[in-house]
Amino acid sequence: MFAAAIKVMLAAIAYLLLYMIVVGMFCGLIVMLILSKRLRRKAKKPDRIDRHLTSHERAERVTVGWREDDPSLGRVEELSGGRTHERSDKSREAGRNGEANGTASPAPKLGVTGKLNPATASESEKRGESLFLGKAPCVACHQAPYYTDNLMHNLKAERFYKPRVIRGAMAGADGPIKTFPLRGIKESPPYLHDGRLLTLEDTVEFFNLILDTKLTPPEKTDLVDFLRAL
Repeated sequence: MFAAAIKVMLAAIAYLLLYMIVVGMFCGLIVMLILSKRLRRKAKKPDRIDRHLTSHERAERVTVGWREDDPSLGRVEELSGGRTHERSDKSREAGRNGEANGTASPAPKLGVTGKLNPATASESEKRGESLFLGKAPCVACHQAPYYTDNLMHNLKAERFYKPRVIRGAMAGADGPIKTFPLRGIKESPPYLHDGRLLTLEDTVEFFNLILDTKLTPPEKTDLVDFLRAL
């Protein structure tokens, strides 16, 4: 009788082991199917940036808010929505020529300290830099070479509007917001912490109001040209 009990126990253990093996194989198959599905989905999804593009062409493929009346911009395809953004043909050609010569740079007009190189900068960009360092005065929060102080500042924009609900959210005081680096700023619209400013022109106009700098239209243009050189 004892031998029979041993046989039953061994059979039970064998069935248990067999059950565990089958369950383990089934779970492994489920995991493999899930991973395979995710890999296929990832393979079908287009890259945000095509790997074969040059660095200048990659920089052009950005999601942007833009103005149709801006003549300084040339056509760039947006990957996600089929819209287009205008960007300068001259700027694109200069960038490609730079890459062909092995001298391409995301900010070719800046020196090692992050400031404009007088030998390569245009007169408008030089005037814009002077405004940036003086009358504007952007340099109070945006110092070279990265053009940020990494600090928080309260612009108190609520001085110019009454709190109200916009798109289901209460628009009130922003409070302190972190200074954004301005290097490569032309490639990363929209601007400000919540994207309310679609273009650099909008941004200059916004801070002209916030800081009461009283910039003239030509000065605003010069400042935007300088920002595009960063």
